[in-house]
Amino acid sequence: MKAALLVSLFVVAALPVRLWSQSNAPIAPRCYRLTQSAWSRSLGVNAAYHVLPAVIRLDTVRAAHGGWRVAPDIAFPGGSHFPGTPRWAQHADSIEIVWSNGYQVTTLSLGASRGGDRRGVATARSDANEFATDVPHATIEARRTTCAGLS
Repeated sequence: MKAALLVSLFVVAALPVRLWSQSNAPIAPRCYRLTQSAWSRSLGVNAAYHVLPAVIRLDTVRAAHGGWRVAPDIAFPGGSHFPGTPRWAQHADSIEIVWSNGYQVTTLSLGASRGGDRRGVATARSDANEFATDVPHATIEARRTTCAGLS
């Protein structure tokens, strides 16, 4: 148990430092409908831990440990959850979103807005590091949509 906790902390601590701080508060929530390509490689038994929601809400409420809240969370098997996630942060004209259950981390990096829509890359990581340097990735298209009914 102690080793698993240390590894879990390592996975989250290994995230880019820029995700942990945010100086400019968002003015209003933004919602996006996500379209994802196939992963660059098989996720094997971890596939269910990296299923992105079809529609996400980037909220204006601060997340624990920095950034802002994202809804919904990934529907992790077993219902596990890691404090402070999911969260998002904006850096210049790009957005980074992180989901984690403490063992499995999915990161979404979205580029500059083009007419409200964004394109980017999702990556799947695990505390077991079974992917080594060949980290699975998928392209993402994020289309602006109404936030009605999402909270």
